[in-house]
Amino acid sequence: MHLNRRLFLASLSAMTLATTVRAAEAGRIAMTMSGDGFTLPVRIKGRTLIALFDCGATQSVIDSGVAAELGLRPRSRIDVNLVYAAGRMAVTAPVRVTLGEAVFTPTLALGQLRANGRPFDVLLGCDLLEAFRLDLDIATGYARLSTDYAGDVPDGMSAIPLTASSHGLSVDITIEGKRLRAHVDTGSNDALTVRRSWAEKHGLLRDRPVSQWISADLSGIYKIEMTSMRTVSIGDYVFAHVPTGIAEFQQDSDAAIGVELLMRCHSVWSLAASKLCLSATDEALARPFARERAGLAYLPDAQGLRVVFVAPGSPADRAGWKANDIITAVDGGPADAAGDWKRDPARRSVRLSTASGETRTLDLADYY
Repeated sequence: MHLNRRLFLASLSAMTLATTVRAAEAGRIAMTMSGDGFTLPVRIKGRTLIALFDCGATQSVIDSGVAAELGLRPRSRIDVNLVYAAGRMAVTAPVRVTLGEAVFTPTLALGQLRANGRPFDVLLGCDLLEAFRLDLDIATGYARLSTDYAGDVPDGMSAIPLTASSHGLSVDITIEGKRLRAHVDTGSNDALTVRRSWAEKHGLLRDRPVSQWISADLSGIYKIEMTSMRTVSIGDYVFAHVPTGIAEFQQDSDAAIGVELLMRCHSVWSLAASKLCLSATDEALARPFARERAGLAYLPDAQGLRVVFVAPGSPADRAGWKANDIITAVDGGPADAAGDWKRDPARRSVRLSTASGETRTLDLADYY
């Protein structure tokens, strides 16, 4: 989904979990790290599916279409808190989910995970962390699950308190010298989101460029503001010039940190020990954050890519792009095979062909 912002759940409340562990050691599981987050293979009813690790959801979810194909039917309904709204979702009876050598048996909420081209079938929530200690090692491309609940801190890592609530997991962070509680959310492909009222109270929308973008949860698509925070600290680590969404949301914390920030760290998640252990190299800390540099949000269309939003003050806005413009080619090639050209810091311009028959050159630049 080319919204390049929030994917969906912040939390699922009123959990009806039924989690059991049937393996003492899961071993290593190959994972993929992309703009969508941390994905890994799982097996349900003999079928291999792609799962996204979303610790921002307190319950795991399966795509409703995939569930129907597997013969999984709803057993009950629960109240849920999404990112921007509340609602109700159907849940299944406990389902056996295999990850490598490990098995856990959660109930699964039913949701439209594959809507708008999202490339996964299952969302693994923080109920996974109630069953296992999780080691996410981005450098090696592997995840490791174990039932070792010891509270030891691995060599070379530092630990920060990790708190669980009905809204998910949270840690303390510091934004430009101001301390606050932040939701930890690997289901968000943002680096950071801050509650609007908190940002306004602390003057974090002044003296910096501010634009808008669109964000989504399972209840729909919403408009948010985009800017950058000069410094964000998590434990011993400081990140600079961090792209930040500004919005009001359902979480009980005033901020949320997502994949774009967490992917820079090697992390070990131990909910039983109430610890999140982190390490990061100097290179990872210094690497600039990717940011959208065109101002075009679009979705697949029969003719190519249909523009659904143009960010105010962005290069696309200044060039006269409008919602419902259709991009048919990027630099002369198929529009849907062009890669993430909008977030390439080395790219200065792009040639976009449209359904109206014209080709426009769009200069790319940071705008928030």
